[in-house]
Amino acid sequence: IRILVLSDTCNQWPYAPVTHVTPPPNIDVFIHCGNLTQMGGLSAFHTALENVRAIPADLRLVIAGNQDLDLDEAWVIKSSIARGLEDDILEELGTSMQCQNLFASAKENGVHYLREGVHEFELPSPSSGYRRKKTLKVYASPYTPAHNGYAFTYGTDEDRFNLPPSTPSNTSASTINLNSPNEPIPDNMDIVITHGPPKFDTLYYRLDMNAAGQHGGCQNLRKAVMRVKPKLHCFGHVREGRGAVEFEWA
Repeated sequence: IRILVLSDTCNQWPYAPVTHVTPPPNIDVFIHCGNLTQMGGLSAFHTALENVRAIPADLRLVIAGNQDLDLDEAWVIKSSIARGLEDDILEELGTSMQCQNLFASAKENGVHYLREGVHEFELPSPSSGYRRKKTLKVYASPYTPAHNGYAFTYGTDEDRFNLPPSTPSNTSASTINLNSPNEPIPDNMDIVITHGPPKFDTLYYRLDMNAAGQHGGCQNLRKAVMRVKPKLHCFGHVREGRGAVEFEWA
């Protein structure tokens, strides 16, 4: 499967959908790991989705990031109160709902907006004279550790991705409710898509390192990824850490 991964385009786009001066590569799956926009906004989201729709692929997957503000209702409410705009909350939520509806309707044009949780997709797979389907199991989460009051965040002490230590020993991550939010990443996922990076304590891992040399990844996300052992974990958020690392799971 040929996969193209982008993240943190923030109102920019590396491919020209009209002129095709820089055409995208030939791919089967396109994944965007969040921060389609600089700070949200219906117009910016509309442009971003048009850009995604123009990518030729059998499957296009998109999640939100911490700067896609209007897609996080909880952030909209909290932000309105913090700014003393309690009387405007309904209007702010109306804008948020417009943005969310825009993403929901994008599915009609072949763009899947993934909320936090598990999703399954079927890809056509050519094989000796006939075509069969390949199923992809995908876990997605737009959440990152709290930082500077942005959207889709969790506390530094919160483990969003693993079963709690008090969980009975006969319970596994493969038996959880896949339709329930805030559940740990289940086992047997093919692809994990998160906006934020994991933190690995190895010398050669720098995908969560900023320009100041500081690691911004999540230890609990690392634990989950090491448990799940996906074929691919893609993420963004720390732009100076862009790149790829190949792991061999034990």
